Amino acid sequence: MSRNSSGTYTLPAGNPVVSGTVITSTWGNTTMNDIATALTDSLSRTGQGSMLAGLPLFAGTSGLPGLTWGAELTSGIYRAGAGDFRWVVSTVELLRYNNNLLQLSGTAPAFRINETNASADQRLWDFIANNGELHFRILLDNLTATNVIDFTRSSGTATGVTITANTITTAGAFVNSFAGAIATPSVSIGSTQPVFELNETDGPTNEKKWSWVALSGQLQLRAVNDAGSASTTFLTVDRTATTVDLISLANFSAFTAVPSTSGEPLQVISTNPRIGINETDAAANNRLWWLEATGAQLRFACAPDDRSTSTAFMTITRGGAAATVINFAGSAGNFQYNGQTIWPRDSNPAAWDGQQQYLFSGSPSSATMLFNSTRPVINWFESGVTADNALWSLDFNGEAMNWRIANDIASVTTPFMTVERTGTTVDSVNLQGTDIQANGLSLAASGSFSGTLSGMSAGGTGTIFWKKNGGMVTLHVKSSAVTGTSNTTAMVLSSLPVAIRPGYPQICACQFTNNGVDIAGYMVVGFSAADTASAQAGTSFTGFTAAGTKGLPAGWTVTYAIN
Repeated sequence: MSRNSSGTYTLPAGNPVVSGTVITSTWGNTTMNDIATALTDSLSRTGQGSMLAGLPLFAGTSGLPGLTWGAELTSGIYRAGAGDFRWVVSTVELLRYNNNLLQLSGTAPAFRINETNASADQRLWDFIANNGELHFRILLDNLTATNVIDFTRSSGTATGVTITANTITTAGAFVNSFAGAIATPSVSIGSTQPVFELNETDGPTNEKKWSWVALSGQLQLRAVNDAGSASTTFLTVDRTATTVDLISLANFSAFTAVPSTSGEPLQVISTNPRIGINETDAAANNRLWWLEATGAQLRFACAPDDRSTSTAFMTITRGGAAATVINFAGSAGNFQYNGQTIWPRDSNPAAWDGQQQYLFSGSPSSATMLFNSTRPVINWFESGVTADNALWSLDFNGEAMNWRIANDIASVTTPFMTVERTGTTVDSVNLQGTDIQANGLSLAASGSFSGTLSGMSAGGTGTIFWKKNGGMVTLHVKSSAVTGTSNTTAMVLSSLPVAIRPGYPQICACQFTNNGVDIAGYMVVGFSAADTASAQAGTSFTGFTAAGTKGLPAGWTVTYAIN
């Protein structure tokens, strides 16, 4: 047979014949047998015989598919590329298969499943995309459809999932309906340990998953890692029939409650409301603490692990909006602070312990809370402020009361007021601070500034110290003189801080260095709008020598009124 791999037929040797030559049987039989063989290898249009090997097709296009129909040449199958096959109807692509992708296209594409051996009206299921929504449907045999699950989207974001069903169950589960006034649930998860999980897909690593678990008569809310291999239970609800016995919070570092419209950040409402605190790593029967309200009293109590009883260690009794009694109780019949006893005392001060310190309003006999220690301390911690600005402290030590500021861990403290006493006499009140004021006016303050002297070709800059006492200010140069090389007859000290500028110009006698010699002179200290003090050498206004060393010698001092 003389077909090549492309299907082209070529006559056998001896062809074509030459005009005028005699026809031989060898040529005729060989040629005709070869043609017969080639015709037998051709595909019959009437379906006589079948292909003996694969049927290669022209790849085609959407307008002219490689496999088509004579009466509808624009419908069929074509090959768009390697492993990419597409079905078209009237040149419109409706189905595509590419590697692992099967894609339906159209104005309302649908994929339908027909379970032919199912009962009537229970055979047909389909998925259909329409108007930007995807619907999973069940169909009757007459193609009447009912949506079961509807998905909606906005661009690349899923905006909603609607499930229309009487119940949703897990494998092997039994769905129970409530009786009486409780409505049948829209969604019920039934199992020996049913779990409802939320997965925040864009959350941080190991912070995406949360789960609700019903287990052993409890409802638990858990934080779950991404692999689902570990979890922490932080809320547990215990019940007896339809009564909620206990709601427990655990395994968290901080708890924040948002105020309600009535102002309370957290409310526990019951005829006997109770908050339990469970220290899980404490010894047996030492874990549970209660705060409960009962009979117009607020009780702080400790309870055994089985919650069978409780013992109050503090009780607050109220009358309307006022707390009328605060009662402390303990096995030793007292309440302690820093290992020392604190308790309400007899109204007669003579009956008090001689070492006892106390807080009172009015006279000493009206004390309502007594603190007893060799060095009692009260701390105030102001939350929400910057680091090391929160802690204030009041302590009593060595017959002195000390007010202090402290860093946040109380490792460093600085006193700002100390009161010393002898009996009922206040011996001294010592105030310490950069600036001590009364009615907005500084009583005592000190500091320094970098002063600059004009009229110099070189030098003339140094540290000037100042101290304010009441309404007077003293400027002082310590051991290092502030001098320079003079090039004019004038000299002005600049950069006086605002806090020490007087309200009017003042003339102050002082000493200067002029042409290398210390002489008497005076200085005019400017008013509050200026930061300068003008200097004059000697008793005249002739000024300084415009040469040599001039300035403020070591020990230079000038005092003036601030107001």
